[in-house]
Amino acid sequence: MASRRIRNTFLGSTAVAAALLLTACGGGEAGTAEPGAASAGTISSPTTEPAAETGQQFDSLEAVFTAVDDELGCPAEASGDHWFMIEGEPTGLPGRTCGTNILIGWSEDPSKTQAALELVGDANGDVYAVQGPDWFVADVTDAAEATDMQVVEPQSTDLEAVAANLGASYQEL
Repeated sequence: MASRRIRNTFLGSTAVAAALLLTACGGGEAGTAEPGAASAGTISSPTTEPAAETGQQFDSLEAVFTAVDDELGCPAEASGDHWFMIEGEPTGLPGRTCGTNILIGWSEDPSKTQAALELVGDANGDVYAVQGPDWFVADVTDAAEATDMQVVEPQSTDLEAVAANLGASYQEL
């Protein structure tokens, strides 16, 4: 399914995700941060909670996105690239969106995905997440709806099923 999709960097999706993270962290107005720019909402180090040690391992962000797309049915018109601004990474941690409310992160360094997941967990409202050893998927629907922007959801938002099918942990942040 995902291999045939055109990778679309739909600006509305990226703007919503950026607004969510910047709003949650007090980092300023949406759309003002660029990869590599300093932000008041950066995280300097992960908390003491370790990254998930269970779950399927992936060799790239695109591989995680493909697996999530197969599970949730990501809308091509509202799925695109995303940047998680974490300290120590000059361009941030690259991520993807699945619709406007599902954020996906991956890194070879689990501490970076843990830091990005903690940043997402600071969003206003309930945040639900699936975490694997080097990746995560987070549902930030509550925070997205709080912005009064149109939320474009995937066909499913059942992250518990994603966790079960990929052997990963499911949690509320």
